Amino acid sequence: MAARERWRRGGLALLLALPLLAACGTTGTRAGERAVASPTPTHTATPRPTRTPTATLLPCDPALATAPDSVHVGDLVIGVRSQGYPARLLPDGLPLAPFRLAAPTGPALDAQLPPMPAVNPELGEPVAGYSATICDAAARTHIVTGLSLRITDFIAATGPLNEWAICDGWYARPRGAQGGGCGGGVGPTQNCQHASFLADAGVGAAVATAASHADGCQGDLPLPVTLLPGQALPVRLGITPPTTPGTYHFALGIALDGGPAAFAPIEPMVLLAPVAHRWTGAACQTSAMQAQIPPATDPPTAYLCPEA
Repeated sequence: MAARERWRRGGLALLLALPLLAACGTTGTRAGERAVASPTPTHTATPRPTRTPTATLLPCDPALATAPDSVHVGDLVIGVRSQGYPARLLPDGLPLAPFRLAAPTGPALDAQLPPMPAVNPELGEPVAGYSATICDAAARTHIVTGLSLRITDFIAATGPLNEWAICDGWYARPRGAQGGGCGGGVGPTQNCQHASFLADAGVGAAVATAASHADGCQGDLPLPVTLLPGQALPVRLGITPPTTPGTYHFALGIALDGGPAAFAPIEPMVLLAPVAHRWTGAACQTSAMQAQIPPATDPPTAYLCPEA
């Protein structure tokens, strides 16, 4: 009986202690109060770090120093090439009839229709326009502090012009229209720049280039850019040219180490004439042109025809 009494009192003490144990580490509510849920912590997004634009640099290409179209300006070797699908100038005063090509490609074509000046090339970056490489060929570091473009020569265009771009193909019996179809693209391109001239800009006009955000261009070209010996700065350069029809000669200006710009000529000169009459291979497939094209020859004879 004594043992049972001790068990009853111990159990009662345990039952009285349970509310106290339950209260440890918890927040209860008093009688008549409503329980209020603890606020859910709000997630604060970590701000993304601001990207600092940096120029894309490459090792200098050893072949650039001896390339036929490279220019040496002080310690720099500069190569500029057009990638704008230029057309060729056809003779003035052509009748609106099939024009016979000496050959659709090769030296015979160059002799008949010289590739210079480049006629109405596409000037938008990064697929077209110009691709420039600025190489530090010295044994010391240089800082490129500015880029610009200048018109160094101009010859006004007179009279109507006729043009043919190899991208527009040619016609030859019995195969019909063939060749052409230029196209393609480039991957994400860094260091895009654009030079915008006033509509009436003439010889001597110079404009600083600005970072371009055209489709395909990614990243700015922050200036100044430090070039270590053996490093090259590649640049994709687009141009908004003047609107006066004529042949323009441009030069790329490069300011080094805070000094004035030194200019490297860009070859070839370009003939910009939006009013040029376009000739193609496909235009030879009209009934009017077909009636004037002789029978097939072996080897085939290539022709161009004026668009309507």
